[in-house]
Amino acid sequence: MNGRATPTLFSSLLESCVSFRFYARIVETPLGRAFTYLTLLAVLSAVAFTVFVYHVILPRLNEASSKLPTITVKNGTVSVEIADGAPASGTLYADPERVLRIDLALDSEKEILREATGYDYTLVITKYTLILKKRSGQVLSRSLPYGFSLTIFKNRLQAFIEEWLWWIVALVFLFSFAFFWVLKLATAFALTIPGVICWGTLRRDLTYGKLMVLCIYALTPAMFLGMLLLWLNAQFLLPAGLLKYQWVIYLAVSLEYLVGGLVAIAPPQPVRNVNDKTLTERMF
Repeated sequence: MNGRATPTLFSSLLESCVSFRFYARIVETPLGRAFTYLTLLAVLSAVAFTVFVYHVILPRLNEASSKLPTITVKNGTVSVEIADGAPASGTLYADPERVLRIDLALDSEKEILREATGYDYTLVITKYTLILKKRSGQVLSRSLPYGFSLTIFKNRLQAFIEEWLWWIVALVFLFSFAFFWVLKLATAFALTIPGVICWGTLRRDLTYGKLMVLCIYALTPAMFLGMLLLWLNAQFLLPAGLLKYQWVIYLAVSLEYLVGGLVAIAPPQPVRNVNDKTLTERMF
């Protein structure tokens, strides 16, 4: 690499954020090493998310455990022990910091998907379905399979979390690592589309493999921005619009560093023909 030592994986985390010239230095990096770096990015993202779950989500679930009624699932159908005359719908738990809310909707779920709650995560328990709504607008729905039966007694959730805490943390890390690795790989491939356009426009001497290396390293600044938004939202409750379109911000930041890196790469020197020599050059 132009006579300079190859940056280490960890030094690349900083250099890829502070210097476009760094991308000119690592353009010759083997693709295998770039995938190792991609794995490092996925590990860091998974660690950040796991720490977030440990310090933010699990304590809220512990608090909610004492406020939840006994919930029974029998053959895929949910029933809840409620007082006589109490409605079969309502909020079971609402975190004061607006991180987690748990709603019960056994009699109606028509407006559930469209209703905004203003909480980071809202879990809605319906008669046949569990619905998780994020404040960004994303909705995940899971139908309970027939034959599935489970009873969650009051405070049982807290006891379960305390008993299986490290298994829960390990599973969160493993699943989030796999998710982030696939997501970052797909994002890097997506970046190659505008990257090819910039590559041709700037007339840089590259191959698709070298462009892929640049795309992988360009994910670093966006990854750190995503971590920052995650923790800022936990502390200050960021606007829902910002969270809904944070993937656009993620792509925009990655693309900015990719284009900056392509510009920093020196263009190829034109090959001069012998016949193009000046008269003086031919004489001497």
